[in-house]
Amino acid sequence: MKLKIRKYKKIYALDICKLFYYSINSIDPNIYTEKQKNAWCSTTPDKDKWHKRLKDNITWVALKDDKVVGFLELEDNGYINCLFVHPEFQANGIASKLYESMLLWVQKKNLKVIETDASEVAMPIFKKWGFNITEKKFIKRGAEILTNYNMRKNI
Repeated sequence: MKLKIRKYKKIYALDICKLFYYSINSIDPNIYTEKQKNAWCSTTPDKDKWHKRLKDNITWVALKDDKVVGFLELEDNGYINCLFVHPEFQANGIASKLYESMLLWVQKKNLKVIETDASEVAMPIFKKWGFNITEKKFIKRGAEILTNYNMRKNI
């Protein structure tokens, strides 16, 4: 069945939380160790807290056969909080479809810059879309250090 991109609704909250947890914990341990992944996301996030966050921001959800397979969360200032695709559906253009939907909104709002803090996994995707690394960051989570990249793109 065809991929659909929809605006966020509360009914997607739990599936998004599960997808977030599963996606992080499926990352190759050569990229992030098990301890780092556990420090990043040790349990499925609270769906009520995430619902508030996702509804307060602009969130697009990718659905395949009515199953949540990805999401992109954007703050109205152009900061991308999250872009995740379920591991079983990666490399199928889902992230690109979410990004294209977000980009249309950004252009309508006349934003001049979009920005994100991309993980080691996401950084190459954002580079492919024309983002530039402005800073390599080392984020402390408990006893673990996670690397990510502040990235920006002029629109």
